[in-house]
Amino acid sequence: MLNELDWVVDSMKENGRDTPKTIIFCPTMYAIASVVNYLMRKLGKEAFVPQSSKKWEHCLVGIFHSMTHQEYKKRIVESLKSSGLKRVVVATTALSMGVNFPDIRFVVMWGPSQNLLDFHQEAGRGGRDGFPSDVVVYYYGQQLAHCEDDIRSFLKATDCYRIASYKTFDKDIVSLEPAHDCCNLCAAKCNCKGTRCETDGKQFELKSSPQQPVPVRVVDEAQKEILSQALEELQSRMAIKVGSSLFGAVPSHGFSKELIADVVVNASYIADMKDIETLVPVFSKSHARIILEVLNEIFDDIDDTTLQPEQEMPEQPDADDQTFNLDYLISCSDYDTGLEDELVDLDFLD
Repeated sequence: MLNELDWVVDSMKENGRDTPKTIIFCPTMYAIASVVNYLMRKLGKEAFVPQSSKKWEHCLVGIFHSMTHQEYKKRIVESLKSSGLKRVVVATTALSMGVNFPDIRFVVMWGPSQNLLDFHQEAGRGGRDGFPSDVVVYYYGQQLAHCEDDIRSFLKATDCYRIASYKTFDKDIVSLEPAHDCCNLCAAKCNCKGTRCETDGKQFELKSSPQQPVPVRVVDEAQKEILSQALEELQSRMAIKVGSSLFGAVPSHGFSKELIADVVVNASYIADMKDIETLVPVFSKSHARIILEVLNEIFDDIDDTTLQPEQEMPEQPDADDQTFNLDYLISCSDYDTGLEDELVDLDFLD
């Protein structure tokens, strides 16, 4: 599912510090860490300006959450209000209230809002300068079970998303004209023949049809239970090894119950590192390799070369193989400065 964000990666690689400002709203700390890690691994050195830097003050990606200090909040807010370096901010709903950013071009919701009021709070960050902005919602069916009825009805609309999202608040709401300026449901039906109507589509819609994963093994319920137990045991060992932290044990190692559930659900399709990167929001290559080892212990069908660690390791960890979980961002020692200096460079917010 994370590869749905590749259009964001492509935009950042193409535009650098001129990337259209984007906010990606996430419902949980796990989701924030997964999204940030995916973006950073995909971007590599192109996440920084200049690309030779690895300081967070030079990073195009920012993080907005409720767990750290006011000074970090000011850094993100000031950047988004001006032409600052932060172009894509991964955030919780804390960023959707009490702030006014003039030129947010994309609002991405990584998971459905709990209700329509929350949806409009988040969506309202975009286009406050009067220019067109897009709201993109990604979700899978199980997530809707935790939402209120109004958001479920909205996301399942088949006629017009604008009407579906506003009808609770305004019974007289109508679709925008021309229809291609309203929503993707209306745009699909628009035949005005205008210039914008005849374009190939918006950047988040311009992607090849994803190939359905091909099963590499048959996994029965008993084997899923064994796999789940093995991964939970691994999680426990990691917790003992790294200990707890400011955010609890799980963020210290990034091996959460959500990750375990994703591996179990997709166990039929995982055969190599690429499968894991596509199907599971794993935080690092080392975690991916450990997961493959567990799968191989149970099914004995993973290619031996896939399980081998890379032969040459750089002196400084490459951006493509760093673990960008929450504690990593706070306490990593792989950059130039120590902990006290590194804290100054972080973009966590209160």
